[in-house]
Amino acid sequence: MYKNLLYYIFTKLLCYFCLFNFFYFLNIFLLLNFLFDYYNHMTEYRTLTEKTSALKFAMEELIATEIRRLVTQADVYVFALYDPANSDSGPVDFKCYQREPGAHRIVVDVQFDFEGVGVWYICRRQDDAFTVRHILAHIKDGKFQSGKVASFEGFWDEFPDFVAEDRWARSYCRRLHRAAA
Repeated sequence: MYKNLLYYIFTKLLCYFCLFNFFYFLNIFLLLNFLFDYYNHMTEYRTLTEKTSALKFAMEELIATEIRRLVTQADVYVFALYDPANSDSGPVDFKCYQREPGAHRIVVDVQFDFEGVGVWYICRRQDDAFTVRHILAHIKDGKFQSGKVASFEGFWDEFPDFVAEDRWARSYCRRLHRAAA
């Protein structure tokens, strides 16, 4: 019986010692794991901002490439710049390009170095009608905020008025102005 009692006490002490060591090493492991994860998180944060910038430039290039592709098929191309603070007026600035007779396409350089709401009007004419695809990009403080794409069809003699009085772009600017107020 004495031998069993010593064996029992020894095994209990060994178990407590092992459990203590187990939890001790578990705590050390968890602490090291936390420190390692914290260091990796800080490293990932730095690389995340680099990756976000790279993604922004890649997306900007993809959008610009698509706009250039659509413009090569267009008869008329207009880039209009709107000021969200002046939502009731028309475009603040615009550039208009028309395919020259005998030319196969319009070649333009698409840039995102503006402040405000930029709209690319890419128009195809079919006799007395036109189809326009307009692409809107809102850029604030040099950063892309949002974008939209839409299509519209109308009569060719109404195209200049459509660009000057684009309700779609104006309503977007009004929403931006109301949200900022």
